Amino acid sequence: MTLSDVLVAVVDGGLSDEARRGVARVAGTIAIVLVTIAVRRFARRGVRGALTRWRASPDARLLVDRVVQVGTLIGGATWVADLYGLQLGALGTLLGITGVAIGLAIQDVLKQLIAGMYLMIERPFTLGDRVVLASGVGVVRRIELLATVVHLRDGDVVVVPNAWCLADRKSTRLNTSHE
Repeated sequence: MTLSDVLVAVVDGGLSDEARRGVARVAGTIAIVLVTIAVRRFARRGVRGALTRWRASPDARLLVDRVVQVGTLIGGATWVADLYGLQLGALGTLLGITGVAIGLAIQDVLKQLIAGMYLMIERPFTLGDRVVLASGVGVVRRIELLATVVHLRDGDVVVVPNAWCLADRKSTRLNTSHE
């Protein structure tokens, strides 16, 4: 049976109830995919505009852009699964418990990652800023997701965990002057 045969049968009422439900699900799936694509484009455009206005780093923009893409795709996939009657409650519970277990296992890395995203978006200091650390005075050379790289005056290179940059304000005095 071709697509045109199916459409003629739908219009003429020549399909069984099960076949009509199948055609409706396929049409619903197509509609959901189109809505998901439109929402993803709209959300990405809005987030990109906001991050550009805030002058976020390219790394931060890429990271947030990927989170928006994955989030909208997961939302669309969940919507399609619901259309086909798949119960995702048990799977969601299992994934939630697994996520908590993994989160507890890697909480230090997650703390560094979140601090790195904060530093990239808010930018309390930028590349070239002078900082005073417990180990000496230096210049910020790189801000990465997990750590900030500082070149000290004596030539040493110090890799400072990003969570430490945010938590220990007494030891890290920031000066916005560039070298």
